[in-house]
Amino acid sequence: MNPFAILLLLLTSCGVFFAPRRWAVLSFLVGCFYMTVGQGIELGGLNLPMIRIILIVGIVRVIFRKEGLADGLNPLDKLVIWWSIWLLFASFFHVWGPGSGLIYTSGAILNTAGFYFMIRSLCREADELEQIICGLCILLLPVAIAMVIEQAVRYNIFSVFGGVQEIPTFRHGRYRAQGPFNHAILAGTVGASCFPLALAIWRKHRIISIIGLGSSLLMVVACASSGPILSALFAITAILLWYQRRLIVIGLKVAVPGYFLLSLCMERPPYFLISKIDLTGASSSWHRSYLIQQTINHLDEWWLFGTDRTIHWMPNQSFITLMHTDITNQYIAYGVAGGLVCMILLIVILALSFRTVWLISGAERFGVGDRFFFWCVGGSLFAHATSAMSVGYFGQALFFFWFPVAMLGSFYTIARNEVAVNLHAISEPEPDKEIDLPEGQRVTDPRWTT
Repeated sequence: MNPFAILLLLLTSCGVFFAPRRWAVLSFLVGCFYMTVGQGIELGGLNLPMIRIILIVGIVRVIFRKEGLADGLNPLDKLVIWWSIWLLFASFFHVWGPGSGLIYTSGAILNTAGFYFMIRSLCREADELEQIICGLCILLLPVAIAMVIEQAVRYNIFSVFGGVQEIPTFRHGRYRAQGPFNHAILAGTVGASCFPLALAIWRKHRIISIIGLGSSLLMVVACASSGPILSALFAITAILLWYQRRLIVIGLKVAVPGYFLLSLCMERPPYFLISKIDLTGASSSWHRSYLIQQTINHLDEWWLFGTDRTIHWMPNQSFITLMHTDITNQYIAYGVAGGLVCMILLIVILALSFRTVWLISGAERFGVGDRFFFWCVGGSLFAHATSAMSVGYFGQALFFFWFPVAMLGSFYTIARNEVAVNLHAISEPEPDKEIDLPEGQRVTDPRWTT
């Protein structure tokens, strides 16, 4: 580790351990935004990037200061635990080596479940979440400026820390800026997913919101990739649905019949529509459609506990190791790691997170502004959920995938209790409330009279 990385590690670790909860989360995000995975230490066979060290400090803080989960374990927490247990169990059926096996999977679980429960413990109140998002918007600005400079001068200033390219990738006439992230698409996807979060604070912190919105868009433009542009469009669509929420119910009802109808009308499966998307002239969308097809064709190889070999799925295509092709789909990546159960559990986790947003959007204890605030958090998650169909998350970008899930997990109990209160109010008439009788007579409910 170079001196600057060591200094940043000390400062962020102190912030995570000693600062109030909201500032502890922001200290962790500083490490995500301003340091690459190239900085870290190795202990035997253990690889500890700097951001993972900061995460461990955060977990130690939660345990040492007894900052447990507010309201105890909820169903979303339990799903994350079961997902982690299954992924760990499945690792025993993989070759133990780089990229697979118990040691690698333990690190992956630390990055996901460890991060989820750290955020879940440190983010308990709506005002804390609001301050965290304000800080996030400010942290985005230097990254966005660095990515614009990277594209203009063709040099990545974060390359001094290792783990990222010094000269950005040049593809179809454009340079793809990646900043501190492992890939340009990941950088743009993170930027797109932060757009709804920046919009969430518009009502109370307009200047900071503008900074966040502008920074998010700059990151999307600088990465010069189709995927992040689509992510931004999906995020904006999710926000606009706030004004027409009934369309969501209609869409859920017609989604499955619509897919089967497309299957009958198209020569290829409907997921090959992905191959038609190219917003920059440099997209490899056909690769993503073909990957889904090959994953289905080789279901027998991975459905139980995953597989250690996918290189034969995509002949003459890009690959990341001698055993694996480039898995540009986060759902498939988890399927390769832990089988069909792991993939399904992830989908259920996302579905329950979206249900939390839906319940909060109708919760009477929140004002309209606060309901829209949480709707925007759901918009960020929707951007990730759709992006996961065409990108595999790794490095610090993975934390941003789980960030809205963890934030919504903190408010799941509030949403569930609100529904319980509303159901109780429906089942119990108010005192002295008159009710209609079949004969048209009106009497006072006898349960409320003496």
